[in-house]
Amino acid sequence: MFNLTTINKKAVIILSAIVVLLVIATALVMLFTKKSPKVTPKGFTPEQIKIIQGKTVPLDQNIKKIKEQIIASPIRQNGGDKYLVQTREFTIVYVTTPDQFYVQINNEPAQENKKLAEKWFIDKGLTQKELCGLGVHFQLATPGATKEQIANFNTAAEGCPTL
Repeated sequence: MFNLTTINKKAVIILSAIVVLLVIATALVMLFTKKSPKVTPKGFTPEQIKIIQGKTVPLDQNIKKIKEQIIASPIRQNGGDKYLVQTREFTIVYVTTPDQFYVQINNEPAQENKKLAEKWFIDKGLTQKELCGLGVHFQLATPGATKEQIANFNTAAEGCPTL
């Protein structure tokens, strides 16, 4: 008959080690084979979802033409950076690599000045929605801006997903 008191300590240690290793191996297999569910952002167009996912969105011919016109006449250049407009309210720079527009909001009221910068693009012939696929990023650089204000500032154009 099998009696637990007769099992020697060595066998218990070996058996315990085997059980622990099996539990660890099972946990690792479960961890690395678990597929994460694909999350699709709600309320965005397919083009905006591609932007969120880091994929490039091909621009239609009209937008390409407007973009080329915008970057064709910088007020000054610094290497690959083309300064397109510089006002008291905002500065717009086109950076060749990575093919993006960066808008620096220079003064308060920041939200109003951001809208003015968006309007600058719209006055060139783009729609508010087209700003999303164009690669326009905003940054807050107002004097006295706190770290919290900078962190909470929406870097995307109105209605666009934050990148």
